[in-house]
Amino acid sequence: DCMEKWREEWVKLRTEEYLRSDDPADKDKGTEEYVRENKDLDSVLTKFARGIKESVDSGMDPKHAEIYYALQSVRGSLAAAMREGRKDYVCSTYALSEALSSEYDLQKKLALPPSLYKNLEGKFGLASDDSQWSSIRTPDEAGFRGLVSEAMVMANDRLDCFSTEGFMVFDDGGLKPVSGPIVCFEAAASDDHGDHAPIVIKKTIAPTASKGGADGGTLKPTSRKQTSGAFPPNTLFRLKETKPAGSWLAPDGVTKPMVDLLVVTATFKAPKRLSSSSGSGGGKMAELPVSLQYASRKAFVKGLDDIIERPLLTLEQEFMRDYSWTDFKDVKYTLREEWEYVNGEAVPAADKTPGTRDEKNGGMSVVQFCDRINARIAERREKLKQMSPDTPMPSEANAFLTREEVLAVRLYSGPAYQPVNRFLREIGNLSGGFRRLVATHPAATFTATVAHLCRAIRKLSAIT
Repeated sequence: DCMEKWREEWVKLRTEEYLRSDDPADKDKGTEEYVRENKDLDSVLTKFARGIKESVDSGMDPKHAEIYYALQSVRGSLAAAMREGRKDYVCSTYALSEALSSEYDLQKKLALPPSLYKNLEGKFGLASDDSQWSSIRTPDEAGFRGLVSEAMVMANDRLDCFSTEGFMVFDDGGLKPVSGPIVCFEAAASDDHGDHAPIVIKKTIAPTASKGGADGGTLKPTSRKQTSGAFPPNTLFRLKETKPAGSWLAPDGVTKPMVDLLVVTATFKAPKRLSSSSGSGGGKMAELPVSLQYASRKAFVKGLDDIIERPLLTLEQEFMRDYSWTDFKDVKYTLREEWEYVNGEAVPAADKTPGTRDEKNGGMSVVQFCDRINARIAERREKLKQMSPDTPMPSEANAFLTREEVLAVRLYSGPAYQPVNRFLREIGNLSGGFRRLVATHPAATFTATVAHLCRAIRKLSAIT
C-alpha cells in the first residue's frame, strides 16, 4: 500500500533533495547516513507540527496532513523523478496525489476557495520547482500557453505577501519582495474534464500590516481567514490572461503591485481515474474523448512527446493495415472498415455496443464535420476576444482543425478507441530505446493517430 510504503522512500528522497540544492552547504548533507541521523521522517514531522495542527484544525485528515507536509519539502526531487521517468519514489508520488485528491473530494461539497497566488520567479518561485513555468507566456506551435507541472504547486492569498514591488517571500527572517510576475490560480467547479480548484491545505487567521503607522508595519490579527492551497503533481495549467502591472488589485483591495499578473486555470484528476484496467480498452464511448487512456499514473507522467514527434506512418496508412478486434460483446471491427466509415457519410446506428452512433449526424460528410467544428471555433474566438482582448489564443494558422485531426477524433470516438488505447498502454510500460522501437514499429504504431488527437484536443481546449 503506497499510503504507507512512501515512508520507506524518505531517506533516499531527502538525500536527493540535499544533492539537488543550490546551497553549497547542503551538498555535504547529501548522504543517507546524515539524513538518518539528522533528518529522519519523525524529526521532519515534528518540525512541521504547527502546520499539521493548523491543517487538521481546518478539517484535513491527520494522515493526509503528514504526507503533505513531509513531501512538500522534497517536491523538487519528486518532480525530477517524474520528469526522468524513474521509479524511485512512485509510492511517495502516489501517496501525495491520493492524499490531496481525497481531501478535494470532501471539499467539493463546500464553496469554491478564493483565487490563490505565487511568485513566478525568484526565491521559492514556481520556476524554481519546474523550469517549464519560465516559458508559460510563450505559445507552442498550436498557440497553447501552459504546461503540465511535474512538481506540486503551493499558493496562498496572504495579504502580507503583496506589495507595490511584487510578491513577498520570507528571506533572512523577514518578508522581502521578489521581482517578476505573480501567478493567480483561478478556481472553478469540477466537470467531466477533471478538477479545477486548489486543494485547501489550511485556513488561518490572517495578520495584516498597518499601513503608515508609527510601528512601521507591525502585523496585527484580523478576522479575515487566509487560505493556503496546493495542486497535485501532473496538473495542467493554462494561461488565461495577463493583467499588466499596476492595473490590478491585490487581495487586500488596495495594493496595486507593479508587476504583471498571470491568471491561470488548472485541471487535474485523481490517481484512480488515471488508471486503466486491462480489459477492452476503455469505458463508455462518450467518456473517451475526455482523456486518452494510459496503463497507469506512471505512464501518464511519462508523456507522449517522445513518440509523436515524427510518426512513421500517416493516419490513413495506420488504418489501412489488416487488423481486427472485438469489443466486450464480441462484436468484430477492422481498421479498414472504420477508416472507410469516417471518410464516408455518417449513418446513425442504434445497434452499437456503447449506444447509438452518430445519432444526430446522419448524412454528414467529413467536410461538413470540419466546417461545423471550425465554425464553432471561429465563433468562440470572436466571443473570447470581445470578453477579454488580452486573452491569449492560437494564431489563425493554428486555430482550426485539419481534416486529419477531425478524422482522428471521429475514429477515436468510435470503436477504434480500443486498439489506440491498447497501443498507449503497451508503450506506457516501456522506456528508452525499446519504447521508441515499439512505438515506431509499422505493425503496431498509432503515433500518427495520437499526434492528430493531441493537436485537436489542444486546439479545442484553447476555446473552452
